[in-house]
Amino acid sequence: MSRKADSPATVSSWSAICFAGVGWSVAVPYSIHATALSTVGWLVLGLALLAGDRTTLTTGAGVLVLGGFVAAGNGASISAVLVAVTASILAWDSGQNAISIGRQLGPSAPTVRAELGHILASLTVGSALVLVGLVTTRLAGDVQPLIAVVLFLLAASVVTLVLGPEAVLDVTRFGSEDATSDASER
Repeated sequence: MSRKADSPATVSSWSAICFAGVGWSVAVPYSIHATALSTVGWLVLGLALLAGDRTTLTTGAGVLVLGGFVAAGNGASISAVLVAVTASILAWDSGQNAISIGRQLGPSAPTVRAELGHILASLTVGSALVLVGLVTTRLAGDVQPLIAVVLFLLAASVVTLVLGPEAVLDVTRFGSEDATSDASER
């Protein structure tokens, strides 16, 4: 079975699904609301990868992050929230990479090494962010855990912008790829 011309890269797609699964599994034990949000986020993210749609992917990952925040409001430990939010961001990053590789190189290009390198680099950065978040929380002492999570999310957003500014900030291409592919299909 062959992939369509602009379908997302397989290894990065599967890693995005796995990262989303980690975010889901960490948020689920704390409340029905966190479970519902995380489940919807995971499903939307998976559907976005099937369709190769960046906007839907971002929505799914955002709902996963929201599930982590709801878990924080329902008694999740700071380490659980950090892992859930980091895994959600890694799912988004890996999904974005899958879509980019699929669109740029197509289905016949050998991309496994490049995908694995990106996944390993993202996982390293994500692990470092969790470690910094945990150390900061331990040093801060009486600081509210939700404040630490918000600061962590801000730091992760800055890292995302630094690692991929053209994919995140290029609004001139917003929707143009979809419009081009729709016009060519007609």
